[in-house]
Amino acid sequence: MKAIAERLNLAAEWHGTFSRESNARPVLVFRESISRLGLSRTVKGVVQTTALGRKLVDRPLDLWRHIAGKLPIVTHPSEQIAGSLLLLQLAAGADTDVPFGDHSPDLLAEAMLELGWRAADTGTLDRQDTRAMTRATRDVLIRVGAMPRDYYRPGALGEDERDLMRRRGILLARQALGHRA
Repeated sequence: MKAIAERLNLAAEWHGTFSRESNARPVLVFRESISRLGLSRTVKGVVQTTALGRKLVDRPLDLWRHIAGKLPIVTHPSEQIAGSLLLLQLAAGADTDVPFGDHSPDLLAEAMLELGWRAADTGTLDRQDTRAMTRATRDVLIRVGAMPRDYYRPGALGEDERDLMRRRGILLARQALGHRA
């Protein structure tokens, strides 16, 4: 747990302990994401790298292609739609920042509403709802440097770094959607 947190610099985004997954949601989300990508599995409580993960560890271009081929990360139909729309947004170069606590509608929420998706409790959707639906996909995009992780701290990145992330996001999203970048 602590090694993963250190390697991913999670202390910058999480103010809890890293002694257990239940205390460190970013580690849990990361582990679940790499498992869904087929790069790891848990056996008797121990996270192990799969044969595919070992094969791709020293082949960054093949790993990039593999990740693109697995996006969006899905466990529910709403995540398929929301994740695909997020990738379309990225591929088009649109801003995907979601300031923490912002409950206003955004492009993704509006598109989901047009497709008939609603939150059971409110009958509508906002930024936080769509952020929850795209959490696993966003986590992968953040970890590969294709989306800023400072969505809750606008302005924390320099313009050059944001531009590089935006370009990575466009390339990965286009590849994930089946386009040649």
